Amino acid sequence: MEFGPSNSGILCPYCNEREVGSDDHIFLEAIGGRRTIRACKPCNDLFGHSFEGSAVATFFHPLMIQLRGVGVSVIDTGIKWKRAFVDDYGMVYNAVPEKDGYKFESTNVVVNRDKANPRTFLPVLGDDRVGRRQMKQFLDPSKFRLVSTEKRLVNVPQELKLDWGFSPDLRLTALKMAFAVGAIAFPDEVANFVEARKELTRPDLNVMPTSVAADLRDHAGLDSLRDALCHVIYAEQGDDCIHGFVQLFGAVQFWVRLAAQVSGRRTDALIAKLDPVTGAESFGSLPPLNLPPFREGMVDGLAPMRKLNAGAAHRGARTAEMLKVNEIRVDGVPLKAPPRPYWMSSWTGYVPKKRT
Repeated sequence: MEFGPSNSGILCPYCNEREVGSDDHIFLEAIGGRRTIRACKPCNDLFGHSFEGSAVATFFHPLMIQLRGVGVSVIDTGIKWKRAFVDDYGMVYNAVPEKDGYKFESTNVVVNRDKANPRTFLPVLGDDRVGRRQMKQFLDPSKFRLVSTEKRLVNVPQELKLDWGFSPDLRLTALKMAFAVGAIAFPDEVANFVEARKELTRPDLNVMPTSVAADLRDHAGLDSLRDALCHVIYAEQGDDCIHGFVQLFGAVQFWVRLAAQVSGRRTDALIAKLDPVTGAESFGSLPPLNLPPFREGMVDGLAPMRKLNAGAAHRGARTAEMLKVNEIRVDGVPLKAPPRPYWMSSWTGYVPKKRT
């Protein structure tokens, strides 16, 4: 099967209203994606400014930094874990990659006034490139007189805290990826992506999109088509629907319902892969894997973390436990111990209550 140009006509596949006028990255450019699909500029801008940027800042870049921290040299696409930690003085630090891992970079200037002398300022700056640049404003003799300087050690945490969940911004990002691949694979069916289109073009980060489910099932056939840690987007036509599967870092998996009804029959599926270590990106057709749609059932809530740790170890991590669970919350209340397999129909960012 030949897949043609990455647009299905003059109309934007996402909104199906405006003419195309920009190139939208299928895999986010921030994680190394290069291939694009033609889209209208309003849709392209909306995705980047609403949910994609948030997903990059809270999920993709923090995990890429942590992978580098354990010795997996993921590609540097301008990675930055914003607000990786805050020190005892209120200084905010970002984590940025370096040759053998990552380093911390100060961001803000913490300025306090001396209570005994309000005209005396007590600025706290990082002793790095950013801090030295910020220090120049306090060295201006026409504005300030430097009284003294003092260097203090910063208590850098041994482990960085990552709040990890299947949040609306990450779900919407997975929905957009699956939508793009589905539009390439099934251009004649794009008009039937009704519910997915509605949720994608009217994103609400306070509501979980119903077209996307956190899929904690094992799909061995799909896993066998990728290397460890690889991102995957797969779209196929089932008996009565078109659906997609999105795997991020080979561990966090989503099922996406693209069309609840179809008007024709296609015999090929499309798979897209992006390797975060080598940067290799590929798109190709294959016979359908006939993966089952998402259904309620017993699942292992910690499976994504186990898969991520195993994938990192396979790609050369120095530790077999890159991520570990420090706390799981149910309805905002910490659990004393992580639950074993439980009944699940959705994921809200918290582990659902164990079925009795």
